[in-house]
Amino acid sequence: MNQRLATGCIVLFLAAWPMSVCADTAGPAPKPAPAAVADSCPITVLAVLPLRNAPAGTTYAAFLASPDGPGEASGTLWVNTPDGAFHVPFERRGVTNRPYTEALEPIVFRLPKAESLDNVFLDTLNDPQPGPCAIANTWVAGITENLEPNLLGRLRHTLSNDPVPIDAAPIADPASACRSGGAPAAVLIALPPKTPPTTLLAMQQRTGRVYVRVKLAANSTIISALVDHSDSALLDGPSLDATKSSVFVTETVNCRPHPSEYMYIVEFDER
Repeated sequence: MNQRLATGCIVLFLAAWPMSVCADTAGPAPKPAPAAVADSCPITVLAVLPLRNAPAGTTYAAFLASPDGPGEASGTLWVNTPDGAFHVPFERRGVTNRPYTEALEPIVFRLPKAESLDNVFLDTLNDPQPGPCAIANTWVAGITENLEPNLLGRLRHTLSNDPVPIDAAPIADPASACRSGGAPAAVLIALPPKTPPTTLLAMQQRTGRVYVRVKLAANSTIISALVDHSDSALLDGPSLDATKSSVFVTETVNCRPHPSEYMYIVEFDER
């Protein structure tokens, strides 16, 4: 299977400690989205949680968020598992926004058999007529794992009343059904590296770039992270630790996740 290489970077300024994240994809682009696909849909999948009172791996709850929320939305989720893809239609479900003080209403769906989830994204949005969305803000498991504990607790509490699930509809031919094209590998949550020790010997080695080659599985977990090249060996350890703690999403082609590689650039710069 061919793998593409995308690049992105995280910049850490050692003096005042501001941090910025930048991403610049490179290499061959995935299949372009059809012209009919919207540039973006202003809703993302905030979290997906398994239902504890259902058979393990069969029933999940997805929560939606939007910078335009709170509100409600109707549309369809695209759910990818290792063995296939599914559509989950939903009607008038709640959409939250920070600080997440309103009631949280999940989209609960049931798979035909027990499976783990590779990723979930918004496939169509009724606004007001059904229309496809460009793939953006894809949910992967690492996103839920990095939610604030209080918010995660509220999401789990919402599921205590055993909501009735929607049966996920298998997609027989994902490539033909896909109207959203693809998306390159990307970093979703970039965690800053710890600074190297401040010693007189190290002062001139605390700036520069470290290029980390990240190999991603189809479920976007990190298979390996290795320093490709570096301006200073002193920066390699903190950069690898930060990379392994960050959350990535692998490349999507025809709405399905594919193993890929991502060149993650960690830049240290004194100002």
